[in-house]
Amino acid sequence: MAGRVGDVVFMPSGRPAVVTESDRHSGKLVTTDDPAVVREKHRHGYINGLDVEQRNQFAAFLDRIKTIPEPEKRVEELQGRIKELSGDPSQHRLMKYLTAEMAHIMHTSGIRPKVYEIDVDKVS
Repeated sequence: MAGRVGDVVFMPSGRPAVVTESDRHSGKLVTTDDPAVVREKHRHGYINGLDVEQRNQFAAFLDRIKTIPEPEKRVEELQGRIKELSGDPSQHRLMKYLTAEMAHIMHTSGIRPKVYEIDVDKVS
């Protein structure tokens, strides 16, 4: 089983656990199912596939923008961060998670995009 440190896995009992160590060669994972650890590590949802640094960036950024009461301002902050990351291919996964968070905020708040970006080749 492939898993990164910090990913969520589900135990046979159905309880979530957090990967604390991962051995890629043997496929063995060391996990903890301590509810406090799971709650702390995944306070912004079950985010899998990010390395530790990207996971920390994601959590810190969402911690900051969730203090902003207006959803429109949160969306603007997310759009700015996504635009910053768009030029760096190594940040693609982080950018996808931020895009999904922005879509969630827009959908639940009824916010519509002000600017639509369309590839010229797709316009008929």
